[in-house]
Amino acid sequence: MNVLSTWILSLLGVIILGIAADLLLGGKLKNFCRSIFAAAAVLIIVLPLPTIINKGCSDIGTLMNSEIPPDNTYISASTDYIADKLEKGTEEALKKDGIEGIEVKITLKKGEYTEIERVEIFIKKLVIENEMLHINKYEYLKKKVTEFLQVEEEMIRIYE
Repeated sequence: MNVLSTWILSLLGVIILGIAADLLLGGKLKNFCRSIFAAAAVLIIVLPLPTIINKGCSDIGTLMNSEIPPDNTYISASTDYIADKLEKGTEEALKKDGIEGIEVKITLKKGEYTEIERVEIFIKKLVIENEMLHINKYEYLKKKVTEFLQVEEEMIRIYE
């Protein structure tokens, strides 16, 4: 065990023994035991202080400076969730504008939740309303997706 945990355990041991003695004993002996256990607790608290002051407590420094590794499973699940919500939102926005049957795939930058790396639009099952038949569907899709996701046109790829 390291120094810090040993110190805490010994302090807790003296406190628990003091409480047990306090419950079992009575009268003047109870007061005598209280003072002995109080002195022992003070000694346990004070004795490591010169060592900590002179050398520093490596346990506390290690605890404060240690790097906690990221939970990659959580990060991946969160990224997938955010990308899925963005994809569904984009598909719904295009549906409101009269374009149905498309599939949107959004790839977020590694380690980023808010930066989009690439948007892929699959238009194999594309359905366009009659009044929009004579438009350039590629330019229209890029324009609408750019407006909705606030990304640059170069990030958008359209596949048939």
